Amino acid sequence: MTDDEYVAAIEQGLRVTRARIAQFHAALQQAVELDPIGDLVRATLDADGYLSDLSIDPTALTGHTHTELEELITEVLRASNLRLREAAQEAIDRYFAKGSSSWQDLKALGEDW
Repeated sequence: MTDDEYVAAIEQGLRVTRARIAQFHAALQQAVELDPIGDLVRATLDADGYLSDLSIDPTALTGHTHTELEELITEVLRASNLRLREAAQEAIDRYFAKGSSSWQDLKALGEDW
C-alpha cells in the first residue's frame, strides 16, 4: 500500500466510525424517549439511567394506599431502568460488537508502516 492508500483507508475508517457513533447516539436517545410504563406513575431516565423526572398522577394519591403507591413507583422505576439498559445494550451490541467495527477491516492498521 502506498502512503496515500493508507491515508485513504484510515479516512474511510474515520467516516464509517463517525457514522456508527452518530447512529449509536441516536439509538440511545430513542431508548431514553421510550413510552411510559404506566399511566399513574411515569419515570423519565437520562441516557445514564439516572432518574431525571418522576410524575405521579394526583388520582394515584387518593386511589392507592401509601404501600401500594410505593410498590407501583418501585415497579415503574425498575421496569423503566430495565428497558433502558436493554435498549442501550442492544445499541452497544449493534454498533460496537466484535466484528462490527470498521477499524477491524482496515488492513492498513494491521501492517507495519
